[in-house]
Amino acid sequence: MTDQPRAADQPLYALPVTDYLDRLAGGEPTPGGGSSAALAGALASALVSMVCNLTAGREKFAEFEQEVVQIRAVAERARRRLTEAVQADADAYGAVMDAVAMPRETDDEKARRADARQRAYHDAARVPIEIAEACVEVIRLCDRAAGTTNPNLASDITVAAFLAGGALEGAIANVQINLPLLKDEAFVADLRARIASARAVRDALFDHVIERTRA
Repeated sequence: MTDQPRAADQPLYALPVTDYLDRLAGGEPTPGGGSSAALAGALASALVSMVCNLTAGREKFAEFEQEVVQIRAVAERARRRLTEAVQADADAYGAVMDAVAMPRETDDEKARRADARQRAYHDAARVPIEIAEACVEVIRLCDRAAGTTNPNLASDITVAAFLAGGALEGAIANVQINLPLLKDEAFVADLRARIASARAVRDALFDHVIERTRA
């Protein structure tokens, strides 16, 4: 009989929900807000897929079949990205803690530590901006689904939109907290531009999604 892997050996996204919540509530810094944002985004994309699966193949919605199938395919890609990010964000923050803990007695050690910290801060900002951009895609899908899927599932699209919108802002907060620590000015400028772009799409679509689902 093969032993089951211990919870500590499993990626966070493979844990039972209660185990993940216990880890989140515990005394360790990971998983934290970034991982939680990724999970919320993954839940949102899964809801979009559910709505599509309960619409596709039904004669009543045959005119939207192709669009619904396309929405579902994109939602599943977003779900995979966000699911993987549940662990990736925790890993990125773990790398920051490892870098901060490096020895710094000699000039050589200080230089290595500074370099490791910059690499870690880079990833600690890169992962959440990718989470935010995946959530933007989910909000776009919510807008498309609101007009083409089973109207009895409108409340599920509403939940998906709120989850994705909250996850987007949570992920952005995790980008912004790293900006003052980054010395790569071009990378910081790129991150700021991507934040602005993500929020612009959210602002343009979110209220429209809610209006359509409530109608």
